[in-house]
Amino acid sequence: MNKYLFLLLTGLSLVFFSQCTKDLDLLEGEVGSPQHPSLPGDTTTDPDEHVPLPQPVIDLEASMVEVEGGTFVMGCTAEQDGDCYLAESPPHNVTLDGFYISKYVVTQKLWVAVMGQNPSGFSHCEDCPANNVSYNEVNTFISELNKMTGRNYRLPTEAQWEYAARGGHKATTTKFAGSNYLDSVAWYADNSGNSMMPVGLKKPNELGLYDMNGNVWEWCLDRFREYTSAPQVNPIGSTGSSSTSRVVRGGSYLHNERNCRVSNRRHFALNFRALNYGFRLSHEM
Repeated sequence: MNKYLFLLLTGLSLVFFSQCTKDLDLLEGEVGSPQHPSLPGDTTTDPDEHVPLPQPVIDLEASMVEVEGGTFVMGCTAEQDGDCYLAESPPHNVTLDGFYISKYVVTQKLWVAVMGQNPSGFSHCEDCPANNVSYNEVNTFISELNKMTGRNYRLPTEAQWEYAARGGHKATTTKFAGSNYLDSVAWYADNSGNSMMPVGLKKPNELGLYDMNGNVWEWCLDRFREYTSAPQVNPIGSTGSSSTSRVVRGGSYLHNERNCRVSNRRHFALNFRALNYGFRLSHEM
């Protein structure tokens, strides 16, 4: 073959191949090839990209209150004025390490931000407590919250709850959380109109904690146990799977003064839920 003809044919082949390659690249780009920018509306994100936390979750951490450790008398103390139930005796010394506890009970807007749905029977009120939740459901929420934040939130122990309700190391001797007059610090049977209320509307206690009495009963971490007179350090009842009940504290919007005292205690099954039951959160220092 004439060498000039050979060179001409070779050049034409290279041009043809180059054009085909460009056409293929353009075709791949039209269908969103990973080698090209994604199409408008593509919601795919880098798996390592940080996902911003919902604002209610951010607000939670800002509202955690530091509680210095200390020793207090837990149970039926003198300022309870003889209103104690049998389960509150005998009073006994308890020593606790420091911890954090949330300023407010968990609200419906925080629950929805974590779980995507609202179990409340008062769902018109996003600043009202997340209610109608069982102990088991609360722990599912906490597990999801911890995955979202990388923290170790949990329910307070019963001893931590009472110590915080009494005002911790700032405590004064009062029958309720922050006052001897329940109306100033709590929504209860005499002032609630039989309805749950938004958090934070009443006066806080000495630590700046709201609604420790009234509004909703609050689940605690540990199982109900009978008191003894022996001093205790960081007590906690069994939390094993064989446990059948957990402590609730604080009273609710449906209850009278006697049931809304700082030392009153009840316990319910792990799967029990009601419209006047909620919770607040804690974590270690």
